Amino acid sequence: MNYFTPELVVRLQDHDPAAMDAADAAWEAAEQRYEQRLAEIGPIIDPILKRFEDVLLHDATVEIISRRDDQFVIVLLKDIPPRDLVTLTYTLVAEPILVHDALPPHLRSRVMQFQYDEFDVEQKDGQAHFLHRILFSNGWEVRLPFREIQVTLAQPIYPSSAPSFSESAQPA
Repeated sequence: MNYFTPELVVRLQDHDPAAMDAADAAWEAAEQRYEQRLAEIGPIIDPILKRFEDVLLHDATVEIISRRDDQFVIVLLKDIPPRDLVTLTYTLVAEPILVHDALPPHLRSRVMQFQYDEFDVEQKDGQAHFLHRILFSNGWEVRLPFREIQVTLAQPIYPSSAPSFSESAQPA
């Protein structure tokens, strides 16, 4: 990740007040640099970012990560109501990069949750494509070079945390 690095996440876990303040300041500076970058690439990246409007993914649990040819799919269960299933389907332009040890062992969780992400635009062979970097709580960092992404939200039916069907709605 260019701005919200695993190293910065590690620094945020320090319990020393001075170190925590310094890490918080570094995080805020990273946010400012990232916002400046998004402003620079705004016309190119805005259609991608709009697909993520109102889709809060922080702490969403990863249900599945899969791949078929140039399609890379991540299915997440949101942590906050409504507890939608979110399916991210990327059409890749190059091989994804999976780093399994981006976080030190003592900070990796057993449950894989979405932590932080950032988008960028890259030029390759005269063509612009997008890059999505995601850090997961189990220590994985995923870097996905893509040309297209679909973001789909759905209410889970089974297993369900949603209200059950009423008696009148069930078939006889």
